[in-house]
Amino acid sequence: MANDNNPYPVIVTIANDGYVLALAVMLKSVETNLNAKAKIKVYILIKDLNKEAINQINNSIKSNILELNWVIVKDDGIKELKVDGHISIDTYYRLLIEEQFPKYSKVIFLDADVIVKTSITELWNLEVDHKHLLAVPLTSKHSGLVSGARGLPSYKLIGIPSETRTFNAGVMVLNLNLWRRDSISQLVIKYLKEFNEHVLWWDQDGLNAILYNMWEPIHVKWNAVTSHLISQEDSLLTKEEFEDVCSTPFIIHYAGPSKPWHSNYEGPFENIFIEYLNKLSSTYFNNIYDNLKSINLNQ
Repeated sequence: MANDNNPYPVIVTIANDGYVLALAVMLKSVETNLNAKAKIKVYILIKDLNKEAINQINNSIKSNILELNWVIVKDDGIKELKVDGHISIDTYYRLLIEEQFPKYSKVIFLDADVIVKTSITELWNLEVDHKHLLAVPLTSKHSGLVSGARGLPSYKLIGIPSETRTFNAGVMVLNLNLWRRDSISQLVIKYLKEFNEHVLWWDQDGLNAILYNMWEPIHVKWNAVTSHLISQEDSLLTKEEFEDVCSTPFIIHYAGPSKPWHSNYEGPFENIFIEYLNKLSSTYFNNIYDNLKSINLNQ
């Protein structure tokens, strides 16, 4: 797919004041592992982010490798959508990408709470011409199928076959030509409003409902969800696949309410988060990490 004369990857992500630490670490991991001579445009969708945090991130990332662009979004069309738990309205900003970036035919979307362990150009180079997106199927037995206990609650109502796999929306390669042609974001937002009482995984539910037969699965290593790598007994992966992902993930995703900067985190790859935090060489971000770790979330 030609990408409007852009030879290098374009990444879109989302951040708020609660995720500045995660964002900084994620960006440093992308920078550190990028192929030589590559340069990436990064767009960070924000509503109202602390200016000092923006300055600190700008100063911590090499601008000749990652070109950071801070994009203030208008969220009028998504204000009514469901938020609860550790999720804020910001998660729905990914539904604004379709119209926000008309000059691009293809982008990579990354959640802020990921670590990229290999060159992101390898993901960029995967073929996405004939599908609306590339994503990693969820591997948990509870959420990996639409009919699972934590799958897509509305699947019967909208006529999706029970064995249909679900994908995690934290790492995606988007074919924006097809998204715009089919007005995917509008359809997802419409679904999320109409089926509000059934929504379990927020925007991810809407994406799986509308795009259930329009996405292409990619290797699970591209989105190694930490909460799904605690026990192989809960996994749709074979023992060999499970061990392979745990040993050499391409992208680590600290999905779920418990994060490696929390005092109660018990998932894998905490040491890797700290490794890239240290690469920032920033007292500012070290202090944020220390302050967050000192909060006892078990009380």
